[in-house]
Amino acid sequence: MRIDIGCGSVKHPGCCGIDIQSHPEVDVVCDIDKGLPFADQSVEFVMASRILPYVNDFVKVMSEIYRVCADRAVVCILAPYAHSFHHVTNPYFKQKFDEHSPRFLTEHFFQPLMAL
Repeated sequence: MRIDIGCGSVKHPGCCGIDIQSHPEVDVVCDIDKGLPFADQSVEFVMASRILPYVNDFVKVMSEIYRVCADRAVVCILAPYAHSFHHVTNPYFKQKFDEHSPRFLTEHFFQPLMAL
């Protein structure tokens, strides 16, 4: 299964759309702060585009994503850069993301080498 968390009205191709509000592209209406309605290890791909800065309990949501992901699942997190003026001042953001954020999510952080 492939899921797009917080898809809104534009769902990632081939994914089951998940959002807190009903839209034509939403297949499952749920509040991800309360969990994901999927079986353990049932998801092979997760798209979370611009939704994670708004969650109330980031660690709980990431634990739920981990729970539903199968071994070697791909988790794609897109989030506004924390140090941009517009995002630093956004009062609705509960989480901030930058280039160091992945280090707190996994012990297997991979960062490609930059060309010299």
